[in-house]
Amino acid sequence: MSNAEGWITQGTLDEKVGLTLDEIIEVLLNCIPKVKFHEYAERVNEITDKLKKGELDDAEIVGLSSNDVFILEGEAAQHLPREEWIEEIGGSPAISAIAAYEYTRNGRSIFFGGDVVKTVKESLTDKNRIYQSLFEGNKETLAMPRTLSLEDSEGNFKIMLPYSEGRNLNELHSDLLLSRFRVMAQENELFIGLGGLNKGEPKDYLALVDEIANERKFAGIFVGTNNFQKYKPGIVMGYLKVCYRADVVSFNDVELMQVYGSLGGNILEKEGEMLKNLDNLAKENGIRVNPHQIKICHSASGAIAYSTGMYAKEINQKDLSEKLQRAVHATSLKYLTGFYPNEGWARHHKFNSNKKKEFVKDFGSEENLQNNEITYAIAPKINNPEGGLTGLGATFDGVIGHELSKYVIEIKKILRVNNI
Repeated sequence: MSNAEGWITQGTLDEKVGLTLDEIIEVLLNCIPKVKFHEYAERVNEITDKLKKGELDDAEIVGLSSNDVFILEGEAAQHLPREEWIEEIGGSPAISAIAAYEYTRNGRSIFFGGDVVKTVKESLTDKNRIYQSLFEGNKETLAMPRTLSLEDSEGNFKIMLPYSEGRNLNELHSDLLLSRFRVMAQENELFIGLGGLNKGEPKDYLALVDEIANERKFAGIFVGTNNFQKYKPGIVMGYLKVCYRADVVSFNDVELMQVYGSLGGNILEKEGEMLKNLDNLAKENGIRVNPHQIKICHSASGAIAYSTGMYAKEINQKDLSEKLQRAVHATSLKYLTGFYPNEGWARHHKFNSNKKKEFVKDFGSEENLQNNEITYAIAPKINNPEGGLTGLGATFDGVIGHELSKYVIEIKKILRVNNI
């Protein structure tokens, strides 16, 4: 049997607008009298207060209508003409699918699984025509979700302003999706990547992941997380249960801190310590952990990984480090150029400098990571980037998911044979 990788569950259109800090604040504040979403003013005041203090990394205002986003788009266009915006197919699963497709050059084993909304369908023309095969075989809908992303021109943060109708989990034709998986599983070992957990409630994601996990023909599961800032600790722990259904879970540094804090952990610890201590904290909070898992944390400074159970036993750490480095390198190239790189480009492109100081500040010293059995990769320093911030985490997930898929499939076979 051959291997196939599927990324689920939703896509959208991303509009990336690079502005100065003052321009972003002006756009948000000027729209307070116009936007109808009742929580908008409160969220904007909270966000702008943090921006002025330099305390904000990323933020998202959820609940906007299509007209609300239209108003914000008009205000943003006053500062940067639309022809200078970056428009791309978005949504974490769609981005990860495209990143894996480009990385493998031909992408014959890669597919997107989920509804194809009208904004994505209309984007599959001109420069995106090559991605049409990725989105074939799915239910097409007339929904038109999109996300306006106001990005700091210096690359420090982004404000996500999504209109999400049509891409929520409860709108997905999951019965068609699962039927398609079962047909594909007759001839392929499947690696299923679930990108983002912010389009439905924990119980709905658990139901979907359990349906996939309980079908033994589905070889492996990857979960990429999202920002949990708007959720109370109990809800965050619900999403963590979804993460523990996966063979590989990928957080960014902020998401890991939010999850760790929801469990009562010390958020001032280095990310390597958080990854290593996460299982024990989860158990203390009554959460059933997966004893065989790879946990990853990524940031602008690089990425780290911690393996447990059969993955720690079977995976060569040098090989894992090289895979992690290639994923970091590929993501950096996307940010630098605006284009998704293939594996050859990611392997051979040379950067002039790296972010070793920033890496040590975020993750800790290399010696300490080695002593704690943490695999790591340091990101290069990017000057004058042509690509936007939005979607970089999903790009990383698509590449590292592809790099790890063969590992996961082989180890799941071992676990299956031994009925573990």
